[in-house]
Amino acid sequence: MTLEIASAANEAVREFLRGLEQIPNLKVQVDQPDDPQGEWWFDLSYETEEPLKLEVVWTPVSGFGVFTAPGVYGARPSEIYRRPEIAVKRIEQLTEQ
Repeated sequence: MTLEIASAANEAVREFLRGLEQIPNLKVQVDQPDDPQGEWWFDLSYETEEPLKLEVVWTPVSGFGVFTAPGVYGARPSEIYRRPEIAVKRIEQLTEQ
């Protein structure tokens, strides 16, 4: 999961990805924006007996938005976390349920 993340403003994204790497059985797909200040999208798949799929969006203004229900165009995140470590902790909790 090595990406070139150009901007120091995206340190939050780097920290988020490092945290996700610590969750066993979690697969991450990243949609990196052309503009470093744009929206980053993360598709998360937790591969166990009961698979879990989550989407996360990150913007510099809002932080990490976690979608716990299947995404629909125009939908807002179910939960929002400003700090990457808190978003990772919540994703860990969701994978343990």
